[in-house]
Amino acid sequence: MVKNKIWTRPFILLMLSLLFIASANYYFASTIAVYAKLITNSGLYAGIVTSAFYASSVGMRLVNGVLVQKYGSLPLMILSAALCAIACFAHRYAETIAVLIILRALHGIGYSMFNTASGTAASFLVPRERITEGIGYFAIGNVLALALGPAMALAIIGDFTRAEFNTLFLVAFLFCLAAFILAIHIYRLGKIEEIPKKVSLVQEKLPPTFLGFEKGVVIPVIVTFMLTFLMLLLLCI
Repeated sequence: MVKNKIWTRPFILLMLSLLFIASANYYFASTIAVYAKLITNSGLYAGIVTSAFYASSVGMRLVNGVLVQKYGSLPLMILSAALCAIACFAHRYAETIAVLIILRALHGIGYSMFNTASGTAASFLVPRERITEGIGYFAIGNVLALALGPAMALAIIGDFTRAEFNTLFLVAFLFCLAAFILAIHIYRLGKIEEIPKKVSLVQEKLPPTFLGFEKGVVIPVIVTFMLTFLMLLLLCI
């Protein structure tokens, strides 16, 4: 019975780390466009600032798998959480649109890496016979962040002042710092030591790909894109 247990200590900590990182991410989904307008007195750059995050995030998705296989999921989680923390804290000092765009891109890289690495780690913590159930539970962290993050962010910046945004950035930094500390703690627990071996075994069984992509992922990617696009559209309305 113990062998089939999903709710182990490392799994719970991993889920909490995802909740913290995702909350920091969704904080910005509903507020960063307003901040861009605040520091530039123009709405022209709002879309560019938002796109910088998602463009860098998507770009990193193309290499995240390789990085996880080479360095392991937990070291990558630690690095990416640190990147997110640095980017969130540095937002307090973004005085120009160029600096803000760079910071959003850095945050996108960190969030993308963390998302992939934490999902990989979760898949090896969950018992094989309960993998679908376990990954479904793990995704709750992201869903909770999506539900609570934007509302919490808007509550913090009620009057849309620079001081309130600085508070928002500080809270986001603390969330990323919490995820960083949790990732280090999970790493020290040493419960995911066999990930590199298992990944290499899975890799040998993968079907042929074209330019690194398997044809079977095309339809799921299109569906996910449409749902995510709709979600972001609703957040911006």
